[in-house]
Amino acid sequence: MALPPPWMIRLTLALGAVAFVAGRARENLALHRPITASSARFGRVTDLVNGVVEWGNYALHTQHDRGAWVLIDLQATRRVDEVRVFGRGDGFLGEAGTPITVLLSLDGQAFAPAGKCDVLTTQASPCHVRAPGTPARYVRLEHPDCMVLSEVEVYGSR
Repeated sequence: MALPPPWMIRLTLALGAVAFVAGRARENLALHRPITASSARFGRVTDLVNGVVEWGNYALHTQHDRGAWVLIDLQATRRVDEVRVFGRGDGFLGEAGTPITVLLSLDGQAFAPAGKCDVLTTQASPCHVRAPGTPARYVRLEHPDCMVLSEVEVYGSR
């Protein structure tokens, strides 16, 4: 039996590698998931997980709650690798910016800190909180006063 030509072997290996990587690609686990917030002064909390960074504006501006929060329900336990927090883009970058604490939970009651956004975040340079493979169903963001955000993305796997 004759072997296939070398180009066919290389093509088959390349396609197999692409299929393997695509099968392991990270997905935005927060996309269109249920989300609640401590309040909404302007915007809609659901716009934080709509998959669109609201350029030049923001998705949600909470009231000055003295403990503002946003809670995303991933609807099942997932392995969270990274949370990206996109700040506002309407020119008032210093207001309601940092610090934002990112917390993870399996049950929605007991939360463990995953990291903190300590530097100014924008729509072009979001905060990246790494949590390699941390199991979680709930992702909570907290700010001491109020939050003004454009998008929240949670990357990981099922």
